[in-house]
Amino acid sequence: MALDGQRVAVTGNGRETMKITLQHGAIARIARQRRARRGRSFTSGPEAGLTFIELLMAMTLLTVGLSAILGLIAVAMGSNNRNKKDTTAILLAQNVIELLANVPASVDNRTITLTDCAGNVWNISTTPGGAPLESGTTNIDFSSAYTTDGYSMRYVTCGTAGQMAIYDVRWNIDHPTSGSTQTFLKRATVAARQTGGSEKSSALLFAMPVQIKTVMGI
Repeated sequence: MALDGQRVAVTGNGRETMKITLQHGAIARIARQRRARRGRSFTSGPEAGLTFIELLMAMTLLTVGLSAILGLIAVAMGSNNRNKKDTTAILLAQNVIELLANVPASVDNRTITLTDCAGNVWNISTTPGGAPLESGTTNIDFSSAYTTDGYSMRYVTCGTAGQMAIYDVRWNIDHPTSGSTQTFLKRATVAARQTGGSEKSSALLFAMPVQIKTVMGI
C-alpha cells in the first residue's frame, strides 16, 4: 500500500499495528488542519485580518484626529470672522475721522451728514464733546448707553445676497490744553464695533472695538 508517497508492504501480524498507525496519522492531520484554520486571522500573510480590539483602537484614533481638525476649523472661522469685523470697523472709523478732519479746528457747531446703505442719515457734530471716555484714558467707553446725539450712530453695511450688519460707531472731540491755556487744536477719537455679540456670549460674534485718534489744526 501507499503511505505519504512511499509504498509499504504489510504482511502477517503487522496489519493491526499499521492500522493503528494510520488512524493516529489521520487524527494528527485533522488536528493540524483545524489549528491552521483557527490561526489564519493571526497570520501576517495576504489573508490576514483585524481583530475587534485593533478595529476599536483604529476608530478611536480616527475620532481623536477628526476632533482636532474640527477644533482647528472652528478657531480659523472665528479668527476670520473677527478680522472681517475689524476691517469694516476700521473703514467706518477712518471715514468719520476724515469727515471731521476736513473741518478746521477753529470751526465749531458744524454738522456733517453720513448716509448708510439702508438709507439712514446720521449727523456728525464737530462741536467739542461726545461719547463718554473710559476713566483715565482717551478711549471710547462702550459700557455706557447708546445715544443718538450727534456723537454716535448705528451704521448699517450691506454685503452680498442682501446681508446686512450694524456697527456701533461713537466719537469724542475735545480741545487739548497746554497748562491752563486752550490750544487751537482739536483731538478726535472715533471707535467702532459690530453689534450683536458680547465677550461672554460667543467668541465667534465678539470683536473688540476699533479706536482711531487724530489731531486737527486750524
